[in-house]
Amino acid sequence: MWCCAIVIAGVAGTAHGQFTDITASAGVNGVTGTYGAAWGDYNNDGYPDLWVSVDNKLFTNNGNGTFSAPQVLSSSDCCKRAGHWGDYDNDGDLDLLHTRGPYLYRNDGGGTFTTQNNAAIGLSGLTNLGDAGWIDYNEDGWLDIWGPDGTSPGNHVFRNDGDGTFTDQGVDALGLTPSSNGETTVVSDYDADGHTDVLYRGDSVVLWRSNGNGTFTNTTAAAGILLAGQDGGYNGTVFGDYDNDGDLDLAGAESTGLTLYRNNGNGSFTDVTATVGVDDGGLFTGVAWADYDHDGDLDLYAAHRDWPNHLWRNNGDGTFTDVAAALGVADAGATYGTVFADFDLDGDLDLFVVNDAGASRLYRNDLNNGNYFKVKVTGEGAGGSPRDGTGSRVEVWNSTATTLLAVREITGGEGYGSHPPHIAHFGLDPAQAYTVKVTFTSGKQSVRSGVIPQAESIVIGPTVLNQTIEVREAAGVDLVQSGGTTSVSETGPTADTYTLALLTQPTADVTITVDPDTQTDLGAGAGTAVVLTFTPANWNTAQVVTVTAVDDGAIEGNHTSTITHSVAGADPDYNGLVISNVTVSLADNDVAGVTLSQTGGLTAVHESPTDTDTYSFVLTAEPIADVILTADPDTQTDLGAGPGQPVTLVFTSADWSSPQVVTVRAVNDAVVEDLHTSNITHSVASADAGFNGLVVSTVTVAIADDDGSVPGGG
Repeated sequence: MWCCAIVIAGVAGTAHGQFTDITASAGVNGVTGTYGAAWGDYNNDGYPDLWVSVDNKLFTNNGNGTFSAPQVLSSSDCCKRAGHWGDYDNDGDLDLLHTRGPYLYRNDGGGTFTTQNNAAIGLSGLTNLGDAGWIDYNEDGWLDIWGPDGTSPGNHVFRNDGDGTFTDQGVDALGLTPSSNGETTVVSDYDADGHTDVLYRGDSVVLWRSNGNGTFTNTTAAAGILLAGQDGGYNGTVFGDYDNDGDLDLAGAESTGLTLYRNNGNGSFTDVTATVGVDDGGLFTGVAWADYDHDGDLDLYAAHRDWPNHLWRNNGDGTFTDVAAALGVADAGATYGTVFADFDLDGDLDLFVVNDAGASRLYRNDLNNGNYFKVKVTGEGAGGSPRDGTGSRVEVWNSTATTLLAVREITGGEGYGSHPPHIAHFGLDPAQAYTVKVTFTSGKQSVRSGVIPQAESIVIGPTVLNQTIEVREAAGVDLVQSGGTTSVSETGPTADTYTLALLTQPTADVTITVDPDTQTDLGAGAGTAVVLTFTPANWNTAQVVTVTAVDDGAIEGNHTSTITHSVAGADPDYNGLVISNVTVSLADNDVAGVTLSQTGGLTAVHESPTDTDTYSFVLTAEPIADVILTADPDTQTDLGAGPGQPVTLVFTSADWSSPQVVTVRAVNDAVVEDLHTSNITHSVASADAGFNGLVVSTVTVAIADDDGSVPGGG
């Protein structure tokens, strides 16, 4: 029964995109007589690069819509078959398996590869390897190779031993009997039980369901898969959830047409080819799912060996319409491999079509409507899941995680001889909030809530990938600063926030102690730590840290505060985990200055020995070094050190706000001067640059003479 497709808000519309053949201008022309192609970012610069099987050519993406002249990895006497990218040594860069040979190229970084010696690494004995696939069949975090051989025994499963070598497991030990000669494989967790299964095509078609313990069971009959055996070894298959019901459906190319199986969600499939509009005859080869028009559901590209190819647009109601000719991708060059990738990072999926009889072509998707979201998956490696994310299941749900919107898998190979990038691509409204769930081959799950694609980005090498998130399997903490920084001001003072959440579910409670220095207050007082507790139930719910500036009176200018984090818990993966510090930018509101206060607003004395007046000084802000203020009178006044002798006042960071007094006495000089004045100048010296050399007003003292008439005054 058809399950109603989910229309993602803001995406549905009448525009369905248009493709432009840019083969020549992009620099990937001259590729003909080939079957396979693979997209992969081998140099970790954020842009997918293109490998094609003919002559073993690797085209490096220049990041400007063009590719460099191809690098030939090595010469080969048989060059038409498949190639698959996979980080088999878990060192963070993609290696390449070229299935005919086979040839395994280890990525050494810096754009160089080393061809591995098959005998030395355990891949000897293969004479007719077809379209192999990467799979972590024993779930140990290392990519294994599932290789169909055109000669007996048909299936080969090479276990990755984690030291750069492989061991052929044999068919009997894994339950892979009987095993016919084979040509293609596609790996997928079709029953969503957390274990990767394999559809094997050769003289016969077998669906091998993983038992979760490194062995497999033939479930072809129970699943209802009636695909025919290979016709010349050219028929690809691909899994994808075209009806957005959460389980993976199957499109299979055959020599007499294309067959589409809808997954019933109970381990079985129903052939819906005749009712959905993809019923067409002829010899089909490559197949690929992609939401090329960003309307929220998967469309199907199907290659034909003898006739023009098809692009069946998903109508969202369980049916498809062929729009290949209208959109300019009805290629007719005896196509085999077909693979989508957003090679120019403009947000929509472009298409590379691999042709044997004619030139292979790169079609740029000119949709450019911005309705996309990407998820990069990074496994833990040994003991977890493969580092490149192969085999992981990515689900996008609505913001409350109550409605599943779409599913993608990070595949180890698909279609015929093809490999898409290791990134999940969704067509959806980037302004909406979503919940992202990733299930790794290890069984671990990571959930990110409140993801608004247009507010997200990641950086790979020198490149910013917009509307993209990275989900990691390894224990870690997602620290998100609002606006990318944390900034506060002492004026007010103001506050800012950042959030913390765990990246994976812990086995026990995890506490994060958030410890500020004395410049900031997290709600418990200046310099006092707060503790956040994450449980196995709320581990992925972001907890907010509110940072408020401490208005301390110190003159610091624009300065910073450091907040450190420490993690503790019974889960060994989290206990002692290192988290980055948060550096808070603080705007100071304190200005260096000296306040002078005169009693009654003026200073006046008589020449009487007992008559004095006072004024005082206080600093306006706390200094970072002692401040020495010198009061220097002329000979008419005495400040306590003798007529005309200066006195010093010393302000420290401890007493800077306490007024210090200058006592003024007139010098009784027996000279008739009537009412006259005395000037007291001031100078400031300090190792605190804000105070050093500060200008302080002169105090003019009114003096009443006692050697003649006596004026009135203070």
